[in-house]
Amino acid sequence: MPVFYPSLSKVSHLPLPSAAMPTAVQREITRIPLTPIRKAIARNMFNSLHSMAQTSDSVEIDVTELMALRQRLLAHKDELGTKITINDLLSYAAVKMLKTHPLAHASFSDTEILCYPDVNLSMAVATDYGLTSPVVHGADRMSLVELSLAMRDLVVRARARKLTA
Repeated sequence: MPVFYPSLSKVSHLPLPSAAMPTAVQREITRIPLTPIRKAIARNMFNSLHSMAQTSDSVEIDVTELMALRQRLLAHKDELGTKITINDLLSYAAVKMLKTHPLAHASFSDTEILCYPDVNLSMAVATDYGLTSPVVHGADRMSLVELSLAMRDLVVRARARKLTA
């Protein structure tokens, strides 16, 4: 499967969309038993979440290089078969981060941590019937172009009320 590397200086090296999107492959969930210290940390974090006011923080990020990359990609939108958006780039980066840091893409149960083998990307789509959240399955196995096309397809189908379970 081709991979998009943002550091490449020439857009001609970008992967073009494949004829078929990746098919779902059954892979096993990794189960990590909870140690006593992890159980204590989880219990304290859960109690904190339910007993203290929640806050948020924000930071400013210089996205000059990201915008320059997008401009280079826009110049080749006909070759790529899609118009790459900032949302596409940020979504692709999030998927790659989750694949690189599997514990950021895990869930907690009473006895274990579940690490999932696939990264499925959900996104919010505003429609005339309200907000919906379709999912791109197997996003971690897609190139930037494939992810962009899959996201665009879901947005179009969501707005046309043609999403399926």
